[in-house]
Amino acid sequence: MSDRPNVSILKEVDKTDAVVGDILTYTFTLSNDSPIEVTNCKFKDFLSDEVAFVPNSVTIDGESKPGEDPTKVITLDQLSIEGPIVLTFQVEVIKPHPSGVIKNKAYMGSESSVGYVDVISNEVEVNVPAGRTACEWSRDLIIHSIAQEEKELATVLYIEGEKIQAAVNSFRAGRITVTELLAINQSAKSAVQQIANLEKELKNKLNKVKDLCCGC
Repeated sequence: MSDRPNVSILKEVDKTDAVVGDILTYTFTLSNDSPIEVTNCKFKDFLSDEVAFVPNSVTIDGESKPGEDPTKVITLDQLSIEGPIVLTFQVEVIKPHPSGVIKNKAYMGSESSVGYVDVISNEVEVNVPAGRTACEWSRDLIIHSIAQEEKELATVLYIEGEKIQAAVNSFRAGRITVTELLAINQSAKSAVQQIANLEKELKNKLNKVKDLCCGC
C-alpha cells in the first residue's frame, strides 16, 4: 500500500469541435483512491487565451457555486476515498488558436498527513478552425447570437402555450370565468404576435449576415 494519497483529476469537455462564440462545458472528476485523506484542496484551471470563463457557471457535485472562479483558485475542504468530487464550469470560445486546436489542463494542490500533494489533469483538446478572416469570425459570432435569440423565443412560445392550456383546464374545472379565459387567450395571442414579428426580424438579420463576407 502506498504511503501517499493517490489523487487524480480526469478532465472532459462536451465538444471536440467548436467555433468562435460556442460555449464549452468542462467537467472534472477529482478522485482520491487511497485511505489517506487530503484537505485544503486548491483547484485551478489554466485556461488558454482562446477561451473566457463564463461567470457564475461553476457547479460542485451538481450544486451551483456563484462567484467561484477556476482561473483563480477554488478551495475544496477535503477529498476522501468515500467518493470523487465532480466540478464543472463553462467557457466561451473567443478566438481560434493558430494551430486550430485549443488545449489546456487543470491543477490541484492539497495537504495530507504525509505532506503536500500536487496533481495535474489530462489535457483536453477542442478543434476550432483557424486561418479564417476576422470578418468570417464576426459573421459566425453574429449567427451564433441569432441562434441563441431563436432558442429564447422558442422557450417563450412554449410557456405561452402552457399558459393557455392551464387556463383552459382551470375554466373547465370552474376555477376561472369565461371572461378571464378570454383575457388570458388575448394576452397569449398578443405575445405570439410579438414573437412572430421578432422571428421575422431575426430572419432578415440572418439573411443580411450570410452575405457579410462576400466582399472580403
